[in-house]
Order: sequence, then C-alpha cells, then structure tokens
Amino acid sequence: GKIIELPKDSTPVDFAYSVHSDIGDKSTGARVNEKFVSLRYELHNNDIVEIITKKSQKPSRDWLKFVKSDKARQKIRQSIRELTKLPVQRKKIVDENLSKGSLISLDMEDAIIKIAKCCSPLPDDGIKGLSTRSKRVIIHKENCDSIKNIGQNKKKIDVYWNENINNIIDLKIINNERVGFLADLLNTIASTGKSVLKTRARTVDENFGESIISIEFSNLKDIKDVIKRIEKIADVKSVSLVL
Repeated sequence: GKIIELPKDSTPVDFAYSVHSDIGDKSTGARVNEKFVSLRYELHNNDIVEIITKKSQKPSRDWLKFVKSDKARQKIRQSIRELTKLPVQRKKIVDENLSKGSLISLDMEDAIIKIAKCCSPLPDDGIKGLSTRSKRVIIHKENCDSIKNIGQNKKKIDVYWNENINNIIDLKIINNERVGFLADLLNTIASTGKSVLKTRARTVDENFGESIISIEFSNLKDIKDVIKRIEKIADVKSVSLVL
C-alpha cells in the first residue's frame, strides 16, 4: 500500500529501482493491477505494481532506452559497469521502431514481406518467396505445397534469412489455456537474457490462448534459441513469426 512518486511515463523498472537496487537488477517482469505487463509498460497514477524477480537476472543495456528516473539510470549503469568492467556510453536513440523487413533479404525494392500462415516458416527452415504484382512477398517453407503449385499472377523468388539483424521481432505463441502460462513464458524468455518490450495476450476460446511478444534481437541465432526455449514450455502448441 506504499505510495511511490515517479516521473511521468515511468516503467516497472523505475518502480523496482525506487524500492531497492537489488529488486531493480533482478527484474524479469511485472504485474500492474493484477495483469502481466512488460518491463517497458508506462505506469499511471493509482497503479498497483508487483515486480517479478529472478536471482539469475542481470540488468540490461536496453533498459536505458526507456527508464525515466535518474535513480534507475544511475543504478543500471553502475550494475553494468560492475558486470562488464566497461564504461556505459550514452548514445542517442534515433529510431526504436526498427524495420522488421531485414530479418529476410530478397532482391526487390520496397517489398512488403509477410510470413505464410499455411506453413509458418521459422529461422531453421529453408524458405522461398511468392511475389505478386503489388510487391507483396509471402515467405513459405521451400517444400510448402503453395510453392509447388504456384497460382496465376505470382512468381517464385529467392529469399534468405539474415544472420545479423538488430531488429524488434514479434513472436506469436498459441497455447493450451491454463493459469500461469504467461508467467512461465515471460520467465523463460528472461532466462535467455532477453527483455520483452511488449506483450499482448488474449484468450482465443475456452481451450486456447494467444500471446504476441516483441523482443529486440541482434542475430538469427538468438531468435532460434528463444524459440526452442519457448517450444519446451508446457502447453505450448505452436510458435510463429509475425511480420
């Protein structure tokens, strides 16, 4: 019931560091008004905040992009210096809404890239693109029936995964509906060292739930690792990319 004053648009990370630096350093997620939110969530007056921590968690440089309080910034930089023994440089964030298109490369300018729902290719899969006259390119597994049976006004083009990314990628998870699934999902991702920037979760019906999570990745290997971890969570039915 304690009231804590924070700057406008502060996040759960700001809140955690205002309580104690150890809580801030070990933050993996939060619940606001009894609903799970990402660490990037913007808090409002009268919110009731619960911080989820994990002993193995370490502060992330990414947190410096969205925290609002001087105390949080200072403690994050201090903790990172102690962990890496390297100074943390200030840098201007030019654009946090990084293009998702660079996850996949192809020889076509201004193409609109979408992942095929029929086969939902993942980074370990061989892929091919089907393009239309409107410069829309749908990415399929190379052995998908849609690639083998090309319809009119479409053509097959070569596409490939980029190894180096540095982009925000959305993953969609379908799961058997159960209490605690989202907490398990967020904790599993936190155990990889990645921070969830945004979470959208909903109940599809009485049996299934859907979560879309946004994570910033620097390379394809990290995406593969996170997907493999998620697939091992109990009650996960499928994991797919959202472009």
